[in-house]
Amino acid sequence: METVADAQAFDPCIIATPIVPFTWNTFGNYVNANNRFIGTVSNFDFKIRTNNIQRMVVTKDGSVGIGTPLTHNDNSYLLAVNGLIGAKELKIEINSTTWPDYVFNKSYSLLSLNELEQYLDKNKHLPNIPSAKNVNKDNGVLVGDMQVKLLQKVEELTLYIIEMNKKTDELQVKMQLQQLQIEALQYK
Repeated sequence: METVADAQAFDPCIIATPIVPFTWNTFGNYVNANNRFIGTVSNFDFKIRTNNIQRMVVTKDGSVGIGTPLTHNDNSYLLAVNGLIGAKELKIEINSTTWPDYVFNKSYSLLSLNELEQYLDKNKHLPNIPSAKNVNKDNGVLVGDMQVKLLQKVEELTLYIIEMNKKTDELQVKMQLQQLQIEALQYK
């Protein structure tokens, strides 16, 4: 687009007399020598297009949409992405008081395996884990909350394994004693 008129034909939100020159510079657009930026100077969203398709938007309120126009941001997302996100790492900040180390406290009430089985038969999902119906109703899960809940389940499983290992050890001792008793009876 060579002129303001060309730009206005493409996007009517462009003002007739631009405050900044209508050429985009890779180092920003001058408002004055101390204030360089790429964006809008009015109460409109900043849209980035390639191949004449909107790819990204920064709304006038500061929310960012990638692959989505953010025309309806009912969840007040600051960043909304409609597509796959690739990252080396993702850090979800979680309050350390909610981290499930409490599972290892002696006062923690771990369900017995029989109680857990009854719960699963009745509810068809693990305790304190949302059901598929709730996940669908809520349109997903909060990753940080789910990480805490899944770690709680891993820690509970660890306690169940320790408990089962103790019972297995007890059974092995009983079996060895019984084997000794059988052998003693055979040699009488």
